[in-house]
Amino acid sequence: MRIAEAAALVGVEVHVLRHWMTWASSCPTAPWPGIASTAPST
Repeated sequence: MRIAEAAALVGVEVHVLRHWMTWASSCPTAPWPGIASTAPST
């Protein structure tokens, strides 16, 4: 894997992690990432 590809993947990981942390802090009872958009809310 090239350095640029690895850096891009790391950048995406950090970006998603930041959004997940913000979402998790605003909705503490929510489960792991992705479930809110795929599963019906109870």
